[in-house]
Amino acid sequence: MSMRALSSGSVFKLLTDLGATRASSTGKKLNGTEAKAALDTFGWNDGVVTKTEVIAARRGFEELQAAGQLTADGKQTFNDWFTAHGTGSPGGFDFMRTAEAFTNLQSFMQWSPESQKGATVTANEARSLLQVIGDQPAPARVAQVETLLGQLKGSGKSHSAQTVLKAWLTAHPVARPAEPLQSALKPLIKDVLWPSETDRPLQTVDLGPGPSTLSLSSARTLLNEPTHADLELRSFDDTFGQLSTNQDPNDPSGDARAARWASIRDALKANLTHLTIVRAGAIDIDVYALGRNPAGHWVGVGSSVVET
Repeated sequence: MSMRALSSGSVFKLLTDLGATRASSTGKKLNGTEAKAALDTFGWNDGVVTKTEVIAARRGFEELQAAGQLTADGKQTFNDWFTAHGTGSPGGFDFMRTAEAFTNLQSFMQWSPESQKGATVTANEARSLLQVIGDQPAPARVAQVETLLGQLKGSGKSHSAQTVLKAWLTAHPVARPAEPLQSALKPLIKDVLWPSETDRPLQTVDLGPGPSTLSLSSARTLLNEPTHADLELRSFDDTFGQLSTNQDPNDPSGDARAARWASIRDALKANLTHLTIVRAGAIDIDVYALGRNPAGHWVGVGSSVVET
């Protein structure tokens, strides 16, 4: 997988483009609320607006003005923002983790009454979300899209967005481990949740060919994570030692859960070498149990955990 850095400026451009479409709240003009949502992206990482980001905002402002795509309150919002941030702090773009940018944009587009159609996600909004993920998504990003699609189906709204998401998912299937590992793992991971503050299911994954030993650098490439993203390798045996042990002797279901994790561990050990745990991100973390198969692919199981 190729690396794809995502800048705050690119997300800002996505939101200004959305605000200037016919389906937005004031048609083809960006209003004050839409301008604020776009400008807020520059503070997502650490609340600091850099000099380069101010330049990007001013360039976008000038393009919108020249195209006649700003309402009066939209223009005022930009001017107030420029006054508040001056020339910006030293430094270049703060590059965001794709997972975080997708989550923030999804929250705005899905729930904010100021997005294109409020709680109804439009087809244009869905396309913008998918543009953030890119054309070579890690399995956890595909899972994010699947989760969003499930939420939209449950809402009974956003039918055009559902069509966009379904087409994207069809075009971006998650690669699964080769046999016999896939058949061995499939029944073992059914209904198993990786324990955390938010329990999430497991999925089998094939991240493709990689070096004989997984390093932080090679794991970053396989997972398509930017250079700034938190990435950690952990001991497979230590992690599965905890998962396959009932941590609460007073919980009668704990022994059954521990036994299922032990079965997953044994299946991975029987088919793979160089087993390791890879964790990507902070707070909302993608976690993978990976090993190398005879064809040189890094495969295993993955999920996401929330740790605050």
